[in-house]
Amino acid sequence: MNDKRFNHKVLFYFVSVLLLAVNSFAYSIAVEDTVSNYIIKIANDKNERLFLVQDLKGKKIYSKQFINPATYFYDLDGDDFDEAVIVDSIPDLASFNYSLYVYSFEPKFELCDSLSIGRSLPEFYDFDSDVGYFIKVYDNRFENIFGSSLKILPIQFYNLIDKTLLLDNDFSYEEYESELDNLLNLLDEAKRGFDCNNLEAKKDIQKIIAVIYADLMYMNSQLSMDNFVKQNYLCSDVASFLQVLKQFFE
Repeated sequence: MNDKRFNHKVLFYFVSVLLLAVNSFAYSIAVEDTVSNYIIKIANDKNERLFLVQDLKGKKIYSKQFINPATYFYDLDGDDFDEAVIVDSIPDLASFNYSLYVYSFEPKFELCDSLSIGRSLPEFYDFDSDVGYFIKVYDNRFENIFGSSLKILPIQFYNLIDKTLLLDNDFSYEEYESELDNLLNLLDEAKRGFDCNNLEAKKDIQKIIAVIYADLMYMNSQLSMDNFVKQNYLCSDVASFLQVLKQFFE
């Protein structure tokens, strides 16, 4: 009887050790780096990735599952310490939907904020300001507006303020001006020979005007938006078209 109990204990011990070993090697480390007083890792797990943060002794501080994360380091708030930006891409039919997460390491590790940013990857800009890098995203609400297939979207710039991502377009006028120059040239081309009865052409010109309208709103333009639309869209449904645009900003 004593031998049997001993054998069960031995068996339990070896099974426990085996399970610990399996759990220890469940993830293969794809990325590992040290930031401030933390170790960050991206570990592979079948079809997902684990974002793991540990202290310098290896104790887990935080973990989160992602699908296909890309990691960037930028000083987003101008405090001379980089934040980690993880952009996760989630497959959606023939494309991806992207979500963005910002993590800070000073004065402590924390998740600052997150954004769902649609089907376009973000871009990072340094406007020679002392407030850190800006994150440029595309307003995906306008992706399929009016049924047009034109690959144009309004742009927005986010800055990290008090650990929160806030719209801040005060430093980005040159980017908006460049964007608007291209869009206005596209609008001029679309207006040549434009016929309101041509439904495909109508969809395109509506989208071009909508994207310009949004960019002007985001840069706080003093231009009369009603007059801009009426001067460039001469179809009989201009009132309803203008109403749709205004609904985006109510």
